Amino acid sequence: MSNIFLRLIKLLIGPLVFLFSTLVVGIAHMGDASSVGRVFTKAFAWFVTASLVSLLLGLLMSNVLRPGDNLGLLLPDIGASANLATSKFTVKDFVSHMVPRSFAEAMANNEILQIVVFSMFFGVALAALGEKGKILLAAIDQLSHVVLKITGYVMKLAPLAVFAAMAAMAATVAVNGLSILLKSKGHGGRAARVPRGNCGDAAYFI
Repeated sequence: MSNIFLRLIKLLIGPLVFLFSTLVVGIAHMGDASSVGRVFTKAFAWFVTASLVSLLLGLLMSNVLRPGDNLGLLLPDIGASANLATSKFTVKDFVSHMVPRSFAEAMANNEILQIVVFSMFFGVALAALGEKGKILLAAIDQLSHVVLKITGYVMKLAPLAVFAAMAAMAATVAVNGLSILLKSKGHGGRAARVPRGNCGDAAYFI
């Protein structure tokens, strides 16, 4: 059930970004490319500022609080290989990845950045049409309400999906605990002595 819920969420990501994130409808309602440019510049500045503040705050907290210092975990050697498939990040690859090869491919793969880029082009072109684009704009606006309604239906399944995930985890833990108990029974029913506190009391489990 939880897997079905996650698949439904992934199903709605593309339509929500294209239709309801105000990219198409909002840009088309602005009706002016210069207004879109000003809004984009402000949004990008806020994004960069928030990212830098988050990174600096994370570095500060990790150096002040030093989580994991007293765990005594063994760290791998500096030259040890993690056997991870990594690729070198380049600005050229990032910029080329932003532009979708096709809108259908971007929607099928849930490439959010590519959907955003296409939505911006679509919104600017729709705004440039003026009166001719009013009908299509109204249709997209109504379609966004339909997608929101579907999203509401999916969100009603969230409690059931969480319950199913927790039930599956609890069942797995219970089965593992039962197998350990049965193994201990197989060793002649010897008692396991577990110290409790500093008073010398002990709990015995058969």
